[in-house]
Amino acid sequence: MPIRALYSQSTLVLTDASMEYIIPNHKIEIYKDQGLNLDIATVLSDSTLFFSKASNEDFKSIDIEADYWIRFSVYNNTSKDFRWFIEEYNFNAEHLVVYYQNSTGKYDSLALTGSNDFTQRFINHKNLVFPIPASPGESNIYYLKYKSNTATPPQFIVREANYFISYAINEYFLIGIFYGILGLITLNSIISFFKYRNSNIGYFSVFICSVVLFFLSIDGIGFQYLWSSMPVLNKIGKPVFHFCSIIGFVLFSAEVLKVRYIYPAFDKYILVFIGLRMIYLILQIIWPQIITIPYIDILLIFLILIVAVQSKMANSVIPMFFIAGIGFMLAALIVYSLSFLDNLQVNNFAFYSFYMVPLLSILCFYQSAEEAFKIQQSKQNDHDLINSELENKVNEKTQELLLNSKLVEDRIKAQDTFIFKVTHDLKGPLRSIVGLVKSARIDKKTAPEIYLDYILKSCERLETVISDLLTISRTTSKDLQFSKVDFKVMISDVVESFKGNSEDNFEVITDFEQSVDFYTENTLLYSVFQNLIENAMNYRNPDALPNSYLHISIKESSDQTVVYFKDNGIGIPEEFIAKVFDMFYRVEERHNNKSTGLGLYLVKIGLNRLQSTVEVQSKIGEGTTFILKLKNFYADIDHKESRKLELV
Repeated sequence: MPIRALYSQSTLVLTDASMEYIIPNHKIEIYKDQGLNLDIATVLSDSTLFFSKASNEDFKSIDIEADYWIRFSVYNNTSKDFRWFIEEYNFNAEHLVVYYQNSTGKYDSLALTGSNDFTQRFINHKNLVFPIPASPGESNIYYLKYKSNTATPPQFIVREANYFISYAINEYFLIGIFYGILGLITLNSIISFFKYRNSNIGYFSVFICSVVLFFLSIDGIGFQYLWSSMPVLNKIGKPVFHFCSIIGFVLFSAEVLKVRYIYPAFDKYILVFIGLRMIYLILQIIWPQIITIPYIDILLIFLILIVAVQSKMANSVIPMFFIAGIGFMLAALIVYSLSFLDNLQVNNFAFYSFYMVPLLSILCFYQSAEEAFKIQQSKQNDHDLINSELENKVNEKTQELLLNSKLVEDRIKAQDTFIFKVTHDLKGPLRSIVGLVKSARIDKKTAPEIYLDYILKSCERLETVISDLLTISRTTSKDLQFSKVDFKVMISDVVESFKGNSEDNFEVITDFEQSVDFYTENTLLYSVFQNLIENAMNYRNPDALPNSYLHISIKESSDQTVVYFKDNGIGIPEEFIAKVFDMFYRVEERHNNKSTGLGLYLVKIGLNRLQSTVEVQSKIGEGTTFILKLKNFYADIDHKESRKLELV
């Protein structure tokens, strides 16, 4: 940081009262050697002539093409023999040679440099440090030959050795905390970026990395620990890393503020700024004496602050931490600028402000980046959830379409099979009728009544098939109307309908009592019972003793009723049990030529409509048991309306 120099020779007095002295402006005299051709002998030969030509403005901004001779005197008025060091804060010095008088009156020299390897320094410290021989009661004049590779003026502080060590330890400790916090934030940001690929975190990572490198380049820590053998980075590192940090911040701000969408015109200004800032960086590298005060940076950040405040007032989701971070960053740049304008008093508060204010700014930006990411992640999660729900619905609809397509395909196949079987079974009686008619016309001997009886039987069979087909059609298309069922009454009605067609040696036995209200589609269940009873009658065993029977029993529960139809008929061969419910399937044609093969098929499709099932158990010569598991639709109906209907 610069010090204004007053050019009247005056002595710096060291006392027991203080262990640290900032060499004030009026204690220093300088001379600018534009020709770079002076040595200590020439300077000592006529010191008054040289130093009297010094200008007050020469020391406010260093000419990197010139050498500067600096002279000051120190009087040691302490009571103890302390060791003293002078620390020069501009570690970018290309060379610094200290000349001091020895005990013989001659001048010895100590060469320090910032342009060579860091390990060549007299003391391993981020700044240039050299001892000054000053015994108690002695006064000494010191000459310094100074040349810098930047326009930053030198700053000298005298410290007692023990105090210098203590101060350096505290300084490195605090700087270590500073870089430790920045390091953790940087590492977390980089990991988060590679994990989530989020643009907010990406630009913030560029910004924080550039800020870390910028501070490493201006305080000497980078030269001491990272690029100690590459002093050229001290010259170009500060402007390059400053440029990267500003650009990183601008891109991060544009992403947080959604400038591209909300303020498209301002987005174009940002591109223009990046171009101008690049040109300025190139000029800084080529011509280091160019003004280094970041006016253009301050102006742009101030504009970003205005945009952020306006967005926040417009109920935008701009994190408050982001606005606070911009404020701290402006403060940091102002402090940085004041150091070049020579309006900032060098003290511990000013020195650590260079660290604390930017650190607060970065912490605010880090928090705002986290908030912006959470907001964006929440929106993304909502978007993903909507997409997932839509995808699930599409999959459901796709599966439903595939299922419907399969059902349609199956129905078409079933319809083709149905048509084939129907035509086959209808053709049988028709062929028989046609054959009988032809035979009757040819056969003149046989009585016509015989042929007419056969024709009548074929017509009756044809009528039965057609009747069953109509029943199948009604069963598959009928709307279900649930009502209360009394099993005994329904079975009695079915048995009554067979009077005149049944044999004397066949009996239907019902020895159960119904205790649960059972609701189903009455007509469909009647058809099921009718076909099962008819099946038992058609396939009864004529040799059964004392007679053939069908025993019907039930087993009740709240949601279903199991009905057992057990007969002592001829039974079904085991290999045919799985086929008895197929359309037009008859086990033994010889046992019953009246069967159409549609009765048990009607049982199956009727039970399917009633969400019920049927099982078969049978043994040849012993009989068959059909087990019906009937769903009770009691819970699916409006019982108030049902009671009204019953009353009516």
